[in-house]
Amino acid sequence: MPPSWIFKEAGFSLAVIGRSAPKWCVSRWLKTFRKKGKAGLREDGRKGSYPRGRSKGIKHLPDKEKIRYMEAQIAYLKAENSFLAKLRKKS
Repeated sequence: MPPSWIFKEAGFSLAVIGRSAPKWCVSRWLKTFRKKGKAGLREDGRKGSYPRGRSKGIKHLPDKEKIRYMEAQIAYLKAENSFLAKLRKKS
């Protein structure tokens, strides 16, 4: 089943998290799982989990746009954490 379908079924809005986010997240989770197993998915560290330069693109934006971007990013991270919590409860 496609990653976007999994996220939709879990109640996430693709309008908030972005259409490519599910594919990117699942890809990252699979890579972590293959490398470290189940324990790797339970690690809390964020080191190396995002590509370099991800936030550099917002430096030139006006403050209102920066705030809107950051709010969307926070909503995405909350949704991701909620999704992972649901997965942990199932296993």
